[in-house]
Amino acid sequence: MKFRYAYQNIVNLKATEKTQAQWMLSRELERLRTEETSLSQLQQQRKETMDTLHQAALNGASVLELQHLQLFLDRLEKMIQSKVKDVGEAQKRVQEKQQSLNHKAMDEKIWTKAKENALTEFTAQFLKKEQEELDELAAVRHG
Repeated sequence: MKFRYAYQNIVNLKATEKTQAQWMLSRELERLRTEETSLSQLQQQRKETMDTLHQAALNGASVLELQHLQLFLDRLEKMIQSKVKDVGEAQKRVQEKQQSLNHKAMDEKIWTKAKENALTEFTAQFLKKEQEELDELAAVRHG
């Protein structure tokens, strides 16, 4: 007699949902890394521009050059502020996907445990029936 779990399709579905949630989390983590890298690059560019502006001021650069550098620095600041928001949103999406994955993993675990319990029960019933048949055979031989 073979064990057939009536809810196997649900177990399979839950496993698939968990795999998809893992993939989605991975995708959001990659987006977060991209946003963080972009922010880091902008911050590095700001630092270099500030150093350039400082050196230009020390070396007696023209007011026009200093204004251009300051305008560029102002644009970088706005870009950094925007990128900080993007990073925050990406972190929020990562948290949401992590929570979703945790939920999907819990669902899968519940259904897998239910299947394991059903298999244990099936095995116990099978062994009990087999033992009863052996006892009956033994009784017929000795009786």
